[in-house]
Amino acid sequence: MNLSIISYEHLSDQKHYIFNLNIQYKDWSSTIQKRYSEFLELHRVMKVVQKNTGADLPSFPKKKKIKQFLRLFTEQDIESRRAALENYMRQLESGDIAKHSKYFVDFIGLPMRYREDWLMLKSAIY
Repeated sequence: MNLSIISYEHLSDQKHYIFNLNIQYKDWSSTIQKRYSEFLELHRVMKVVQKNTGADLPSFPKKKKIKQFLRLFTEQDIESRRAALENYMRQLESGDIAKHSKYFVDFIGLPMRYREDWLMLKSAIY
């Protein structure tokens, strides 16, 4: 599976950014939009999975609360966050923990017809 955050957008009527996550698996491809808070929710679910399975969980990129509060984000800050979230998603997918969670495949929107195949491939690797 190939995961990449190809871009981000600032919604002018909102205070947040949307990250455009591109997912490719076999002949299927999709781009979905997620907020930082949605990635954080995924991480929280993965922490529960980790407690139940003992699988390794990558570190989640931290928020810069002071800059956010003062609205001092620069393009470099957002690009840094984009790269860190992309790295997190790649580590999550390539690790053992993702195969233990239905929430992960729901989050990325992997179609049902590919889920069993992806899980079998993941099991063959580990």
